Amino acid sequence: MQVPGDSHSVQVVRDLTDSASSFGNSLFYSLTVPSKRARARVFERIRLNDIQSNLHQTSLSVVGIDFPSLPGIAPSETLAVRTVVPDHIKPTSVSDYERVLATVSEVGAEPQVLAGVAKDQVVVNFNFWSWEDFLQHERYLKRARPLFTRLPFPYFWIPPAVRNFLLRCLAASRGNRAAAPGDETRFPAWPVEPSLDSLRRVIWTAAAGLAGVELDPAPYPGKRRLVCLLTHDVDTGAGLDAIEPIRRVERRLGVPSAWSFVSKRYRTPDPVLHRLIEEGCEVVSHGYLHDGRLPYLNPAAMRRRLGHLFEVHPWLRTHVHGVRSGQTLRSNELLSVMAESFDYDSTFPDTERDGPYGAASGCCTVFPFRTAARIVEIPLTIPQDFYLLFVHRTGLPGLLAAWQQKLDYIAGLQGCAGLILHPEHVLHDPDLLATYERFLEYLLKFDAWVATPFELLQFYRNREAND
Repeated sequence: MQVPGDSHSVQVVRDLTDSASSFGNSLFYSLTVPSKRARARVFERIRLNDIQSNLHQTSLSVVGIDFPSLPGIAPSETLAVRTVVPDHIKPTSVSDYERVLATVSEVGAEPQVLAGVAKDQVVVNFNFWSWEDFLQHERYLKRARPLFTRLPFPYFWIPPAVRNFLLRCLAASRGNRAAAPGDETRFPAWPVEPSLDSLRRVIWTAAAGLAGVELDPAPYPGKRRLVCLLTHDVDTGAGLDAIEPIRRVERRLGVPSAWSFVSKRYRTPDPVLHRLIEEGCEVVSHGYLHDGRLPYLNPAAMRRRLGHLFEVHPWLRTHVHGVRSGQTLRSNELLSVMAESFDYDSTFPDTERDGPYGAASGCCTVFPFRTAARIVEIPLTIPQDFYLLFVHRTGLPGLLAAWQQKLDYIAGLQGCAGLILHPEHVLHDPDLLATYERFLEYLLKFDAWVATPFELLQFYRNREAND
C-alpha cells in the first residue's frame, strides 16, 4: 500500500497484530518503573481493543503531554503530528471516556478516539504493542538494497567528493528539506519523530496513575534525567590518527566514548585498543570491510565477517559486547546473526533523511528496545555528522545547532542521546573537533550521564531485574 504524502511503499507483509513477539519491548518501561511488580500493575491497567487492520498515514493528536520545544514543535498540552496508524479502530464516542488521551483524524472527518481513560483503565483502540514493534522495526518501510552495495567493486573506490556529490543530487531529486529543522513532510519526521514516544508516554503515565505507581523522574545513575553515548566509527585506517586528538578533548572533560573498528580494511594496533579500554572506553565491532554488503550476505558469510575481529584480536572476545553495521545498513537477517555473538546493536537511527534507504527512515524512538531477534537495539538519535556536513551542507554552525536542538528534545523525554563523530571528518576539518568540544560543554550543562553503550545496557538489565 502507498502511504499518502510519502514516496515509500509500505510493505505490510503480515497483519499488524502478528508483528510483535511480546508486548512492551521498549526498555522505556523498565527505565521509568524499575520494579517488575510495579510494571506488572501498570501493564494491567492498559486494555487493548484489538482490531485487525492495515496502516495508513494520518494526523495524531496526543493530549496531556508537555512536549520539548523545537522549531516547528511548540510546547503544548496537545501535540499534533503525522504518523502511521491502523486505518480502522474501534468506533467509540468521546463521551465513553472520563479522559481522552489521543485521537486520530482525517481532513473533514470527526476525530476518532485512539486512547482514553474509562473504568479505571487506559483503553487503547488498537494493538499498541504491535504498533510499537512495527515502527521500531521499520516495517512501514521497504528497505530496498542500495545500488552502491551491488557494484562489482567496493563503493569506497569512488572518490569521496564524487560520492558526496551524487548523494546531494539524490537528495535534491527528492525535494528534501532535511537541513531545515521541523521537516514533517514525510514520515518519520525530521529531526524529531514524536508520535511513538509521545503516545507511549501519555498512555504509560495515565496507566501508572491509575495503578498508583510513581514514575521515576530522574532514572539514570546519580539521579540524572539524560544519558548520552559518544561513539566514533573508524571507517578507514586514516581515522586511527584522530583517536588521540578526540580522546584528548574527552579526557579533559572527563567523558568516555565507544570506538567502532573495522577488522579487515585496516589493522588496529593492539596498544591502541588496550589504551581505550584502560581509559574506560568501549571497543565495538564495525564489521569486516565497510563495503556495505554485510546485511545482504548469507548467514554463514555474515558470521565469518563478524567473527573476523576476534580472529585478528582474540583477546577482545571478553571486551566487545556491541556491533554497528557499516553505513548503518540493516536487515532482519543480520540482526539475528548479530544476536548470536553480541549483546546489543547500535545501527538504527531514530529518524534520518537521505540515508542509505532514501528520503526518510528510522525506528521512531529515542529509547533502546529489544528486537524480534532478541538483541537490544540502542538507536542513533543525534543527526549524523556525515549527512549534515556533506549531504545537507549545514556547515559547522548548522551541525552544532542541530546537535544541540536534538539534545534538548531527548533531555525533555529522559531519553538516550546517541551521537557519532567520525574521526576521518576531524582530519578533514580540524575545526570540527572544536565544534565537538563545544557540544560536549553544552551536554555537560545538563548534568548528563555520559556512558558507554554496554554500561547503559547493564544499567537496563539491573532495572529489569529489580523487584
